[in-house]
Amino acid sequence: MLDFLTNSDYARKEIENAIQFRRLWSDMSHELIRKAAGRDFRSDWGDGEDMHENLHHEYVVNFVPNMIDANPAVEVTSAMLPDDHPGVLAVGEGLNGWIRQTNMAAVLTEMATDVCFDCAIGMVSLSDVPGYDDDAEDLSDRWDLGAEIAPGRPMWPKLDRISFRRYFKDPQSTQGRYRGHIWVRDKEDLLKATITTPDGRQIPKFDHEAVNALSTDVGVDEVIRDTQGEYSRALDGPSRQQVVGYEWYCPETGLLYTMGYVPTGRGDGRHAFLRKPRKFVGHPRGPYVEIGVNIVPDQIYPLPPLAVTASLVREIDAHSGQASEDAASAKRLVLIDGNSATLKEGITTGANGSVVVAPGFNGQFAQVEFGGAQPANLAHIEHLKERWERMTGINDTIRGNITGATATETNLAQQSSDVRTRFARRQFQAGVIQLLENAAYLMHESNQVRFYVKVKDPATQQMVPRLFVGGPQPGAEFMRFTDLQFAIKPYSMEFVD
Repeated sequence: MLDFLTNSDYARKEIENAIQFRRLWSDMSHELIRKAAGRDFRSDWGDGEDMHENLHHEYVVNFVPNMIDANPAVEVTSAMLPDDHPGVLAVGEGLNGWIRQTNMAAVLTEMATDVCFDCAIGMVSLSDVPGYDDDAEDLSDRWDLGAEIAPGRPMWPKLDRISFRRYFKDPQSTQGRYRGHIWVRDKEDLLKATITTPDGRQIPKFDHEAVNALSTDVGVDEVIRDTQGEYSRALDGPSRQQVVGYEWYCPETGLLYTMGYVPTGRGDGRHAFLRKPRKFVGHPRGPYVEIGVNIVPDQIYPLPPLAVTASLVREIDAHSGQASEDAASAKRLVLIDGNSATLKEGITTGANGSVVVAPGFNGQFAQVEFGGAQPANLAHIEHLKERWERMTGINDTIRGNITGATATETNLAQQSSDVRTRFARRQFQAGVIQLLENAAYLMHESNQVRFYVKVKDPATQQMVPRLFVGGPQPGAEFMRFTDLQFAIKPYSMEFVD
């Protein structure tokens, strides 16, 4: 058993070690983000290098739409039960309704962008359905199948994108004995937070004694710098009375742990658990799902696509910068008889297309050019860009620029690109399916999950609202969650012309 599950100071050392190890990856991705955004994105990024060929940005704007363009549609089946089993149908209706109502594609778009730079982290948890308060209508009165509804507010799964720079996991194993994230919250909100007990009572969510002992604003700037990059300026302004917390999940115990920083008055500090360790309500894998494209054997984090081509992009930019300097030094001169002062003045100051009268001009002149971009350098840049296209699969077909190409050339380029795109899409969709499994698990297990969905009326074939209630379905035989299988319907996440 890990000692830090019971010793908060030991836990902080363990987590700090995991954060430092993660920075070996996230510090590199900071530079990729900065280069993709460019010097003109922020005033304090002006000292960065010029990106003459911003291929990082080009990759992102072509990669993300190929991963996610619309909300996924999910097909739920069972290897043990018929597809028209009430439980199978209910989970399918609830899951697809939840996807549409929460607009899952918006979060997936952010996560697809994260995949380009480092690793995407999604977290699924049980949350209140927005728009309901203590005086809201009692949804139990609207359920027409007689399912038993748990007391309290209606809830549903909630998908959050967790910044890779606020994430940590066990550095000693690819599977990991723990994984968690860092959060920043107002101290007052922690004191106000409550949870509902099974008998309907409201009790404090956090240990008030531990929360009151927390040091406000300590570590907040460090978290922000870690998220936005070491080059970020410290954020000046009035105190927000915020505190930094660490939350992690341990598969060995199935418990969640929450910890904060408490000063001792001696210049150092200790850490205290803000809540008692509690059973995680959700899929056994835990709340976190990592999504990456390129797996590196025995490494705990994946290899981001932009890191694969980073050295090549640097080389392309170096040659492009040289070509720009050469082009800026180019000169075109006209050599004439030095005795023709009138002609010299006319050539120097005359507007394009003007007529210059020069008495005595004998017609002797020569036009010469100096400097300019070197053909060999330009040819090498094109060679490097072709290599970048082969490595990334981003070609004119993906960009939509296919004028002048034959059908055969277009098909060959598309097939070459499709191999890379299909692999990346398969990796991304595998992670999306895990997120959907996490959400479906909550729907299958908890009758606190209840929200309206649109379903097709068998009689009228019209879409009508119905209240979905999680947990066992009335009149249906027992169904294990492991009996369910989830698949994203083909092309549901993609743009189809």
